[in-house]
Amino acid sequence: MKYINSSLKPVDNFYSLEEVTCFDRLLGIFLNSINNSYCDLFYMVNNFYRCYRSNDNSNKYDFEREILILKDIFCIKSEKINFSDEVDLAELIVRCVDKYGFVFTPINLKSIYYSTYYREKNWPHLFLINGYDKEKELFYIVDSTQIYSDTLTEHNFCITFEMLKYAYKSYFNEYLLNKEREYILIISSTVNKASEVEVFQKAFHHMFNQSDVLSREFEIINSILISRDFNLLMNLKNVAKKKKLFFAILFEKLQLYGLISKKELADLFQTLDIVLDKWTIFINRWIKDILKNNNQLLNTDFFVPEEKKLFEFFSKQVSIYQEKLVESIALNFNTDSEIFKCLQNSEQIITIIAENPYKFRFNFTGDKVYNSWFNDDSPKVRINKCLNQFGVKINVVYNEKDSKFVAGIYCFINDNLYYFGLDSSCFINLDLMGKNPRIFRKRLETSEVYLKIVRHEDSCEFSYSVDGITYFYATSLDIRSCHFSCGIGCKTYSKPMPLCIDFDDIFIG
Repeated sequence: MKYINSSLKPVDNFYSLEEVTCFDRLLGIFLNSINNSYCDLFYMVNNFYRCYRSNDNSNKYDFEREILILKDIFCIKSEKINFSDEVDLAELIVRCVDKYGFVFTPINLKSIYYSTYYREKNWPHLFLINGYDKEKELFYIVDSTQIYSDTLTEHNFCITFEMLKYAYKSYFNEYLLNKEREYILIISSTVNKASEVEVFQKAFHHMFNQSDVLSREFEIINSILISRDFNLLMNLKNVAKKKKLFFAILFEKLQLYGLISKKELADLFQTLDIVLDKWTIFINRWIKDILKNNNQLLNTDFFVPEEKKLFEFFSKQVSIYQEKLVESIALNFNTDSEIFKCLQNSEQIITIIAENPYKFRFNFTGDKVYNSWFNDDSPKVRINKCLNQFGVKINVVYNEKDSKFVAGIYCFINDNLYYFGLDSSCFINLDLMGKNPRIFRKRLETSEVYLKIVRHEDSCEFSYSVDGITYFYATSLDIRSCHFSCGIGCKTYSKPMPLCIDFDDIFIG
């Protein structure tokens, strides 16, 4: 008997493991299949806890904190199922997949032969099991380990019952040293699927309606530094990246719901930059002092003041934001901004033209390259809507003579990233990230072009036009049994150069 649950939707963000752990990523993928806004909201709340509440009693064992977050913020019930050695692991997983659709199992990468940690180092990891084949004794999993790449992306894969059991046992026996009973994690129910605004309202109140956040953070840091545990210190080095992601998602949502002005947003980002810079300097200095056996006392004023400003600002806004969010929920918040979601826009490259919410400007200052060939750093706007066709006009407003870019429509077909756009040499080009630079290529002597995709039952058709009236067929891609998402994006390469692109006349059908 064979069964695969195909309802999972891969996430199209490329957060690093320093920002989001492999355990969190797979929970994010599951949440994405319920509501594509849940994933980032979960990362935001969990990173808040990782940075400011990491010594809570609710985090003593695996997933204790995450189970509470899912229940309190998302109204999703999850539980760890403990069992004895008398129970056959494979049979238990099969029963749970049949009943719940998915099963999360922790494993030790030291016991997985295709892992870079094989027989070298204990390394905790998580599998999301979404199917099985009893006859072949295979589990179908969502995982990233089997692909060696600088960009972390999960793919569908399979693993034998025997290999999974071996790696699973190794996690508890060798990595945890039997400090916790064996378990699998399941999502048992989703109660009254909450809207994005409702989830954010609860999350914001939960995070900022408390007065001891920074003092608790100081206690955590101080205890780690006093313990002089080098492994814990190494984890502290990643906290700056987790804080950056936490605040980036928070700021993005506040802007989405119209809760902060552009000036307030700019001021907040400026304060955040100071916090992150000081935090990094502070941690590096203390690691150096510990290596030198320097017993200098911790100086809290070194890093707290600017961070305190952020929390004081948001703590004062709790009641105000709550009222506005309640109004949005009552009005069934459904604006054009919900249709579009900016991705990888931490440098504020993408702006929405105020008088036209269906027009976007990508303004590159020339500070860095935003490529998508090996690691996808390209800023994008995702369409959060089921569609049969999608079109856009691309206009190159300004570019330096030697600038290299591709601007147009991006598509994720399963985990494969395709760019269909106008490039700096006036070619219409379709490429596949890391694999094929020229699936289709046609030269046009223009700096303005119209692009369109049309989804059929088993294929996606790409076409282009110079006048927006007559479209020419470019090519088609097979999308049978595939997860599909798309939007607009622009990638740059070769060397950083100033560039300005307008995306206009967007239509979604």
